[in-house]
Amino acid sequence: MFQPRSAAFEKRWRRCLRALRVECPTLLPVRVVRFREPGPVRMCAWAAVVEGGAGFRVVIRELVYERGASRSRRMNDSEMIEVLMHEWAHCMAWHGGHSDLQDHSPAWGVAYSECYRAVIED
Repeated sequence: MFQPRSAAFEKRWRRCLRALRVECPTLLPVRVVRFREPGPVRMCAWAAVVEGGAGFRVVIRELVYERGASRSRRMNDSEMIEVLMHEWAHCMAWHGGHSDLQDHSPAWGVAYSECYRAVIED
């Protein structure tokens, strides 16, 4: 059975999202979704442009696979925050059409540092 995260984490999560929305604006709205089941894709998270360019969707899986592992494990609270900042930085760095999307460009690095300052150095 999946154990819910602590109230303290949920409070920290909401504070982190609020800081990102205020201090790290994006060109388009961002919707963050958390999944509790591991998926067939062995990625813990991804950010994508919503079809039609209406915004961004960030998907974070709480259960992840280690490299080469056959069983998933639950991400700890700090990992969840780190992953959120990483994916938010993608949303900040992406401009223009789909052809402009680069995973970890210099613009992404600058955006990630801004996210880090907004959340960690709060």
